[in-house]
Amino acid sequence: MCMDEPRLHVPCASPCPLHEQEAPRTGPSVILECDGATRTHPPQVSVWSWIALDPHAREVASAVGWVPPACCGSSTHAECLALIEALRWATAHVPDASIECRTDAIAVVERLTTPVSDWNSPFNALCRTAAALLEPLDVQLRWVPRCLNRRAHQLCTQAVKAFVARHAPQPPAHPTEATRVWQRLTLLARALQRPKSEVLAWLLDHAPLAERARHPEDPDAARASRRA
Repeated sequence: MCMDEPRLHVPCASPCPLHEQEAPRTGPSVILECDGATRTHPPQVSVWSWIALDPHAREVASAVGWVPPACCGSSTHAECLALIEALRWATAHVPDASIECRTDAIAVVERLTTPVSDWNSPFNALCRTAAALLEPLDVQLRWVPRCLNRRAHQLCTQAVKAFVARHAPQPPAHPTEATRVWQRLTLLARALQRPKSEVLAWLLDHAPLAERARHPEDPDAARASRRA
């Protein structure tokens, strides 16, 4: 992943003060849910999201980001980016809080909790950035199943759908001539109960009939085909 590339950072909610007076005496005072998603077929996109919750599961802050196209990788890469952005928020807004950070990417947790000899791969480079952000904070990093990470997952899903709706190719407003011919061929093959390829081959071998099939509303073409 290209960490030096500009990231689109779209806050979904402004940070608000934590309800410290209502927090339980045990357990974390902030819960960070992180998630990442990647769409591999066009339009390709990789998305990360995180959401911060207080001990009563009320949203404190959240953000969604799109990874630059040149840096699109796996959903694990995107989830590591989500962790990095969430930790940057925590460093800026709740540096002294007790934090529980949740992710459903087991590879991220394993990489950050076991010794690594080679930090030069793109994924390891991301994990090294995350490890540096974890060090000064009071953070418990946990793997959780997706059902316990659903709010961050919903943000990712909504972001992917919004991206696809904006960038997916749109069908033409009116059918082209090729589309109309293909529709007629489909109807003819269905009526004859034969494969379209077989019907098309027969039509191409009988040019006058093929011309009549293409222009059934043209009486001159119909008379020409009958004379032939």
